[in-house]
Amino acid sequence: LSDLIEGSSDSAGSVFVGGLVGENDGTLSKVYARGAVDGGAGSDYVGGLAGGNGLVSTLLSPIWGGPGHGAVLPSTISQAYATGATSGTTNVGGLVGENLGTIKKGYYDTSTTGQAAGDPADGIGLTTKEWLTEGPVAQNIFDTSSTGPWVAGYPYPVLRDLPYVLITANGTEVFNTGKAYATITSINDQNGNDATSLVSNTDGINWLTSAYTYS
Repeated sequence: LSDLIEGSSDSAGSVFVGGLVGENDGTLSKVYARGAVDGGAGSDYVGGLAGGNGLVSTLLSPIWGGPGHGAVLPSTISQAYATGATSGTTNVGGLVGENLGTIKKGYYDTSTTGQAAGDPADGIGLTTKEWLTEGPVAQNIFDTSSTGPWVAGYPYPVLRDLPYVLITANGTEVFNTGKAYATITSINDQNGNDATSLVSNTDGINWLTSAYTYS
């Protein structure tokens, strides 16, 4: 699967619960999930993007004639991230609940998922403010060039081939006061057209700097 975004998932007592897929034994590339994921009581393998990566393939590898020491299918996640609140009972992670495959350029927001940063091999966990300086856009990890699959968004990028609205603003921070002000200069859709009519309320926007969050 590629170039996908998914919403929320709520499934009490289930195994393999994810914001995009429950279990990945193939390839997930250029995808993200922003909805809340709640495995509920008794749940196992719960992740913001995928509940598991390579688990089923690994368990079945002896049956399929594999060596039994790893996934026999690709089980790869690349250029992916998750931001939705994630909760469950056991094996819960911001990006994946359990990883026995390969994750390349995978990220999750520790502030919004509620899941602490762990082994980078299971996805890189960053706070929302850290995304501004250490995230895949700031570090040029995701291709946000004019021909690349991603559009630079702060703190999170979006996929170029999906509909989106870009809000641009000029900000002023008052030195040593912890106060800042932002004035919106444009609201455009993915085609560059004015999209002001699509945004009914901008009062709830949080403006971020690496030091403060402003509402």
